[in-house]
Amino acid sequence: MSIKLLINGFFRSGTTIVWKIFRESNPDIISFYEPCHEEILDRLELFQRKPYIDKLHNISVWDEYFKPPGLIPLIRRHHPNPGKGNIFPDNERDVVDYTKVYDDLDIDVILQTNRWGLFLEEIHKELGAPIMHITRNPFDVYRSMQNVYFGQGSIVKNITKNAFIDYFSKRAFSISKMYEHISRKFGLRLRQRKTKLDDEFNSEAFDMFFIVWSVTNYYAIKAMEDGKGLAITHEVMLQRPDGAKGVIEAEFGIAFNHGGILKQPTRAVFLSDEENKLLLKTAQELNIYDEFFYVAKNAGGALAG
Repeated sequence: MSIKLLINGFFRSGTTIVWKIFRESNPDIISFYEPCHEEILDRLELFQRKPYIDKLHNISVWDEYFKPPGLIPLIRRHHPNPGKGNIFPDNERDVVDYTKVYDDLDIDVILQTNRWGLFLEEIHKELGAPIMHITRNPFDVYRSMQNVYFGQGSIVKNITKNAFIDYFSKRAFSISKMYEHISRKFGLRLRQRKTKLDDEFNSEAFDMFFIVWSVTNYYAIKAMEDGKGLAITHEVMLQRPDGAKGVIEAEFGIAFNHGGILKQPTRAVFLSDEENKLLLKTAQELNIYDEFFYVAKNAGGALAG
């Protein structure tokens, strides 16, 4: 059969909610959660021994991997970035070959990938896979990452984290490892910035995050150009769910029954004018102006405005 849809987005951008909606709306399609997760083989082994509810999302996320016969050995053979700390794949060819494992299954599938913003263009070019990329306000993404990370673990661990907040902020969702990968790949380096943001964002951890967020979203949204996919923001899906449903179903031909699943919106737009001005200045100082400017302008796609 084939990949009916590949859903991509940065962490904490709403891709899991969208994956859940597609999974519940299309029972005849297998919807895979995070096939690119670097620890997927360990998670599947644990799940096989004793099925469990994912603590982060409060739902079961690994069931689908046990439906197609022989899939797990193929994952073991072809996964492009296995092992703790390997957040992003390095090699384009490896990612395409791994995606092909799912494209070759004898059933239609949906993939929620999250980490493949740099590879979407090549995946579409080689496999013709329909792609949807979700972008969320960077301040909200960063805050969500920090809240989740600092809310995990024992009381003692959280006391330690808060005592050394500058150090541990960089460990939330492996921000420092993601930054090292992007820095190495694109030759970007942290710079001292003068632009003042709210206190929670005046940190080296936020600057690392913002570089990674801007670069990965830039390449992902660029891959949607010329009708190759659908770019949409988390904010517009919450503000205009029926409009999003219409566009998504028309684009991909699969059901998106969002009723009762999407949360109430907490902001009116993807970026306010003031946020955009501050982040453009920040991006200029971090040498990612072009990337952020493009994301800010094009993230909304068909439902922009």
